[in-house]
Amino acid sequence: MNISSRTPEGEPYRCTICGGLAPLETSDAGDSLCPQCGQLLWKLRDSLEAVTLSPIAELSLSDPITEHLADSMEVVELVMQLEDKLGISIPENPYDQIRTVADFLRWYRDHQRDD
Repeated sequence: MNISSRTPEGEPYRCTICGGLAPLETSDAGDSLCPQCGQLLWKLRDSLEAVTLSPIAELSLSDPITEHLADSMEVVELVMQLEDKLGISIPENPYDQIRTVADFLRWYRDHQRDD
């Protein structure tokens, strides 16, 4: 039986998105995120589910941002959902910078720091 070692006395690790230190434990599912980046990932998943009208069981950092979207109209809906939910403005052609889920999280964190 494995027991979680996510305790206050755990060793600090770096978040793969923002590089911030937090007491994290990597899991078999992949890299761990700090609480702020984890919440952002949940908001992205929730927005994707609202657009596709179906639950997303797994969302990996390496997934293409459009993997769960059927057409360009759903991409537009996702952008509108994220702008509303996160209170940001996403540029019209972010494809140079945003291709994967991790790219979006990094872009958002960088954009948030600039404001």
